[in-house]
Amino acid sequence: MKKTIISAALVALTLSIAAFKNAGTEKNVTIINTVEVKDFAAFKKGFDAGAPVREKAGIKVTGLYQSVDNANIVTVVEEAASVEVAKVFFLDPKAKEAMEKAGVISKPELKILNKVQ
Repeated sequence: MKKTIISAALVALTLSIAAFKNAGTEKNVTIINTVEVKDFAAFKKGFDAGAPVREKAGIKVTGLYQSVDNANIVTVVEEAASVEVAKVFFLDPKAKEAMEKAGVISKPELKILNKVQ
């Protein structure tokens, strides 16, 4: 019985140490991107057409929102595997060109966040 308790305690300790080592090492980041567009309906068509490009880059859209005060203020919430993936994607001149083509008329307000809780 004593050996079983000690073995169980060692397993629990090992799992705790492994969990502690991995805590905070998640590299996924959340991206919140707010822009103003000329016309939401036109923007949405261009945004939808860009899905394969985002997918290939490793960017996953988790939500698309419109401001309650102005339907042409759009916020896109996305996830990426790392800060580097997000920066490479959003700094690519092709991304800027695609946003302009979709009707984005403002400079993006871009936030890249780490989840802490």
